[in-house]
Amino acid sequence: VNGNVGGVVGANYGTISNVYNTGAVSSNGNGIGIGNVGGVVGINGTEGTVSNTYNTGAVSGRSNVGGVIGVNNNDLATFINNWYATTNAVGNTINQKNDSGVGTARTLNELKYMDLSAYGFDANGNTAWRTYATNGSDTLVATTPMLQAFKSTALDDVITHDKVQYGTAES
Repeated sequence: VNGNVGGVVGANYGTISNVYNTGAVSSNGNGIGIGNVGGVVGINGTEGTVSNTYNTGAVSGRSNVGGVIGVNNNDLATFINNWYATTNAVGNTINQKNDSGVGTARTLNELKYMDLSAYGFDANGNTAWRTYATNGSDTLVATTPMLQAFKSTALDDVITHDKVQYGTAES
């Protein structure tokens, strides 16, 4: 693909909220328009807003590359609660380039152990997001934030609830 590539959407001219990407995103072609590559959104248009998102996949491209958004064309947009990982599951460095300036860099472990209430999320269970953490054999094991829509009884049965965090975005 030669431009406007995102882990969720290539070009946004509306509202993107409560989404995440975990896969690698790249645009490394040789043609015109090989930039605008973001972990969530490739290009955020003049009317686009992005909130409550994160990316844990590696993002690469030739120009306008960002952990959350490749390029932002909306100077009036407010970006709330957007994060991207700077390390992968084995600790290797990823996403060191963030041309758009949108999003907050965190290591993967920081994303897994985030205190959601510190970012304007509601801890009362009225929520779009949830993280799980449980004591494994010798270590604390945690998930990155998950959308409540993906919550399953099977997951609840597998994880002992030493720590469950809930969150929903406040507008």
